[in-house]
Amino acid sequence: MRWLLVLSLAAADPSAAWAAEVLAVHGPRGPAEQLQAWIESPDAPFAALPTHQGQDGRWRLEPGDTAGRPPHSLWLRGKGTAFAVTPWPPPARVELPPPGTLQLTLTTPDPDHPLPATLTVRLSWTASPGASPREVPSSAFDVQWTAASGSLRLEGLPFGPDQRFDVELASPGHAAVQLAQVDLWTPERCLGKVALPPAGRVCGTVDIPDGVAEQEDVEIQLTWGEQRRRVRPAHGGGFCFAGAPLAVLATVQAASRFRTGAPVEVRVPAENVSLALPPLDILAGEVMTADGRAVEDCQVSIVPDPGTAPPPQLAERLASLAMQVSCAGGRFHTPRPWPLTALLLEVTAPPHPPRRLHLGEEESGEGLKVVLATGQRVEGRVRDGERGGPVAHAKVTLACPGGAPVAGTSDEEGRFTLTGVGPAGRCEGRVEHALFPPVREAVAVATAEATLWEVRLYPGVQVSGVTLAAPEGEPVAGALVRFAGPDGAHVTTTSDRHGRFRSDPLAAGVWGVLVEHEGRIAAAAELAVAPPAQPPPLTLWLEMGVEVLGTVEGLTPPGVGAVVTLGGEGARRSRTTTGYGGVFRARGVAAGWTRFTVRHASLAAPCAGKVWIPPLSPPPVTLSCAPPSVSLQVDLRDAGGRPAAAALLVVGVDGDTRTYLCEVDTDGTCRISLIPGTYRVLLGRGGAVEQLWQGPVLADRRLELALPPAAP
Repeated sequence: MRWLLVLSLAAADPSAAWAAEVLAVHGPRGPAEQLQAWIESPDAPFAALPTHQGQDGRWRLEPGDTAGRPPHSLWLRGKGTAFAVTPWPPPARVELPPPGTLQLTLTTPDPDHPLPATLTVRLSWTASPGASPREVPSSAFDVQWTAASGSLRLEGLPFGPDQRFDVELASPGHAAVQLAQVDLWTPERCLGKVALPPAGRVCGTVDIPDGVAEQEDVEIQLTWGEQRRRVRPAHGGGFCFAGAPLAVLATVQAASRFRTGAPVEVRVPAENVSLALPPLDILAGEVMTADGRAVEDCQVSIVPDPGTAPPPQLAERLASLAMQVSCAGGRFHTPRPWPLTALLLEVTAPPHPPRRLHLGEEESGEGLKVVLATGQRVEGRVRDGERGGPVAHAKVTLACPGGAPVAGTSDEEGRFTLTGVGPAGRCEGRVEHALFPPVREAVAVATAEATLWEVRLYPGVQVSGVTLAAPEGEPVAGALVRFAGPDGAHVTTTSDRHGRFRSDPLAAGVWGVLVEHEGRIAAAAELAVAPPAQPPPLTLWLEMGVEVLGTVEGLTPPGVGAVVTLGGEGARRSRTTTGYGGVFRARGVAAGWTRFTVRHASLAAPCAGKVWIPPLSPPPVTLSCAPPSVSLQVDLRDAGGRPAAAALLVVGVDGDTRTYLCEVDTDGTCRISLIPGTYRVLLGRGGAVEQLWQGPVLADRRLELALPPAAP
């Protein structure tokens, strides 16, 4: 079967309705078979897509009943593969990873509470360090649950050193179990036994005084061990938790936007738990000008102070929060938000410059007096530096030390006016426009009269090109292209599904170009820009790096969390971390002799060396961080020259500071392995410690020592 027409989503509008997508999908063993596809859309559940197989691993995806929904990402899975996730629109070729398996056995501590017949498994997937967890649709992996033996097996998961899973197991009548950041270092991972405890309830009421329950967003939190549950109180303050394990000691606490109650410890199950929120703290003050007149119309913005760390129990609740309060008549009065948290207040009342106040977590928020300075006025015009004409719709920003940035836009004649600028002095200006490189200038803002600021923008050039994979010349989609220019200027863009990219306007000068893509070795170039001359399109070749599997020797068990860096000077470095047993996986490594560095808490210093990486399908490598070993043999004799038995301590003086036990047998000899260094040999007898010898052990060494006579 051949398809002559490929209908795909236009790149200019990825949210528009689409007719069909055709892409090549391959797995670890060749073209994908029995392909399943789902799309993920904002504010919409996962939707399955009909798939039709063509030749050479090509598949056509039909919209089905999803037409009209703006896709966000595409999930794919084939026979014998794990799922893969790609942004929408997808690239022309998708590689599906090999499947991973998670195996564990569930037990119940109470024989009267048998294991459930049904079990709900919820997965959240973290594809790489620092990425946000994404919930995995249940149809993207297989669950095999055998209640008789308690065996649970999850199949179809991707695995690798950078991927983690949060697993939640739930069943009626049992407390939910959460396994956080499970890593898959081998195709099959066995976690052993996990307890599924029977569930109990914790119920009660919370007293919410002052009648502002809806405004302050009250939430009740139940915590035991590493587990955490949250509910909102019902009308009247009642709350109830289900799913906490029986007989566990838990903590219940009420918190809101404005206050936090005292924690209460309970033993599950618990009924009639009583919680109370303390009285409100008030944030109030007046806003006036320098001559004492009240500011009739102003706005107070309140956010958690970014310079302080909030308490852990409130950190999640403070993310991306802000509170706006109007101060009609020059006064404001509101409950103080986010208890135990320092605040940043910004008072705005044009044409005055904004005023910022920092309020410590224990500082009183009542009786504040905010004095607004008289704002300065800056007028100017934006012109084309070559043609002399006005530049409309340019964004003009001026920031003065101690004041908030003030922004405006030039009109059709290029004119702009900024009010409320301050305080006066040397300020930093920035002008941006889509057709010109941005301009930064220092502006001296005067106090007596309006400051004039004339800006000239000079045309730049937009650089285009394509990113290709060597040696076949396939386009590389999603490659990050960075331009670094004069005076610290930088521009970043990304290649599209065809490998093409186009930069924002670049100013005159010499620019360095660096293009990077996961799994490939970076390509670099240098470009001289001389507007209005348009440089020819760039062709940037990316060499496919080697994927390296390996093990680090010499780490303290279990060997987790060592940072492994592969790549030397002048080459792209691949960085990864080790899992259990010191196992790691690194992508985008250059073939040939490659330097490596390993850092881990169990190593006294970073471990470094060289390793040979073959160009094609390299076998697993071993990075040795085990320190060199030497042997120390001690022959112990008594005063008569006969073999003597004793327990000797060998203590490191420099380098290795550990203590070793050398047990001298009846033959008068003991032998231990040491790291080269200086050591002391001690004898413990009768509650006292005697030193028999001290010196360097830099190679294999044999000592003949005499047992001193016992003290009378």
